[in-house]
Amino acid sequence: LDFMGISIIQPILPFFAKTFNATPTELGALYSSYSAMSFFASMFMGRAADKFGRKPMIIFSLFGTCIGFLLCGFAQSYGQLLAFRFVTGFFGATAPVAMAVVTDLVPSASRAKYLAAQGAIISLAFVVGPGLGSGLGQFGIRVPFFVSSGLGLFGMLFAIVFLRESHPVILKQRRVLASSKDKTHASDNAEAEQDTTSAELEAMNSS
Repeated sequence: LDFMGISIIQPILPFFAKTFNATPTELGALYSSYSAMSFFASMFMGRAADKFGRKPMIIFSLFGTCIGFLLCGFAQSYGQLLAFRFVTGFFGATAPVAMAVVTDLVPSASRAKYLAAQGAIISLAFVVGPGLGSGLGQFGIRVPFFVSSGLGLFGMLFAIVFLRESHPVILKQRRVLASSKDKTHASDNAEAEQDTTSAELEAMNSS
């Protein structure tokens, strides 16, 4: 969905930039700004996914993609559009995290097949997206941005509901924490029972 949103924008971006009297150099900057920020963000996203988990970073990225495309759709000047392209590019680095999820969940014997399928889906997005974007452009030059934003929102909600954390270290930490809580709860129950028994004995001795 993330790459579909990107590809939907491709055919209409030159025409949208033209409404702000953008020069060919400025149009090139609109494309380069997104790619440059995605390049730097991919390094950050990889480290963050190892530290905070795969699911939180995918949700974070899709949320930023949703907001970024929405802001681009509301841009009122070339400067705003360029700034919003930087913002959108920063969040457009879900691919490394998605590959990490596949690596976590899929056995090594089948991993290459699933990674290849992931690459094929990305390629398919760039086949379908431009045609969809040009068709949506018939309803308004800003409509493809809003649709891309909606795809980002849908992807984020889908990840929140259905995506499960796959980082093995974080899963181990959660199991240790849950086990510690269970032991603490059992210890508290044992102490409570002991206190109750002592109170009953004292009551019997008093009587």
